[in-house]
Amino acid sequence: MIETEHQPSPGLAKQLYISEFLRKEITGGTLSPGARLPTQLQLVERFRVSGVTIQRALDRLMRDGFIITRGRNGTFVAPHPPHLYSYGVVFADGPRVGRSRYHDLLEHYALRLQRTGDRRVRIFDDITGREDTPGSTELLGLVRSHQMAGLILVDGDIFTNTPLLDEQGIFRVAVMSRKVETLGCPIVYPDMTGMIDRALDLLVARGRRRVATLISVPQDQESGQYLRHAMVARGLDVYDRWHQIVPHEYPDAVRNNVLLMMSGTGPSRPDALFIADDTLIEPASSGLVAAGVDVPNDVEIVAQCNFPWSTPVLPMTRIGFDTAHIMETALSVIDTLRQGQRAPAVTRVAAIVEGNAVNVTT
Repeated sequence: MIETEHQPSPGLAKQLYISEFLRKEITGGTLSPGARLPTQLQLVERFRVSGVTIQRALDRLMRDGFIITRGRNGTFVAPHPPHLYSYGVVFADGPRVGRSRYHDLLEHYALRLQRTGDRRVRIFDDITGREDTPGSTELLGLVRSHQMAGLILVDGDIFTNTPLLDEQGIFRVAVMSRKVETLGCPIVYPDMTGMIDRALDLLVARGRRRVATLISVPQDQESGQYLRHAMVARGLDVYDRWHQIVPHEYPDAVRNNVLLMMSGTGPSRPDALFIADDTLIEPASSGLVAAGVDVPNDVEIVAQCNFPWSTPVLPMTRIGFDTAHIMETALSVIDTLRQGQRAPAVTRVAAIVEGNAVNVTT
């Protein structure tokens, strides 16, 4: 129940003031899920306003999902109010041609979460973090009105110095492909460098020394230098012509790069190929077929292929990250924060080889 008298602040519509006051009672825990609100008559007397004003204030809370009515039994806090059960998964990009398959898989699993359990998960695409697009403006409005239990920011450093990261009163976790411990919120970190090490070790263990690499432009910017150093450290043959940085948006360019890479014979042709971005698998396979390569006898393939994904056309060892587990880990970090506990600054998710168990460390 409301215990203190409050008068609307100057210039603020009475119904908005009342709805915000009750909203704070709910989000602050004074009125818990399932709790009964004061009657409309009690609210009229408390705030010294008309019944119409009270009804409009309650309508606003009902529209936002905070309360429900049960006829003559009264008005109650919703069993699953948005500040406890609504989560947002936020992407700076949107579903379009050329988008990374990794982002598509994360979004696919987030959409599956919409239909399971008590959580409500919503996807936000093409978000800038500022009030300069309809989507960003809507999301910031939901944050400021306490309609979100938490946000999962995919590639969260994109939102640095924006209200989406700076706004107070919302729990966040960033899913990052690199460590950025100064972001201001916990991160879940699929360990790309660890994935590279494990992929190269698989090829070395199988006696492959002439390892070619195929990597997309964004991946090269993040981990290309580490990949080259890791190859040198293992004593692998390293040639610029065997290290191809390709635009993943153009499949024909990827195919032709692989075709040229495999055009030699004997020692002048690689005996292994590491595909470091799952977006490249299909066009790379097309190039290998066009080159007449016998896979895996002539060339053994290890490919980053995040899970779950369909079986590729050519034989290859798939290594990558379980995107379902990444999303569940991110949600568990938010839940830890919401319970008032301290979450690790970085939760590392290790790569898995197809058929092996998921591995997560902090």
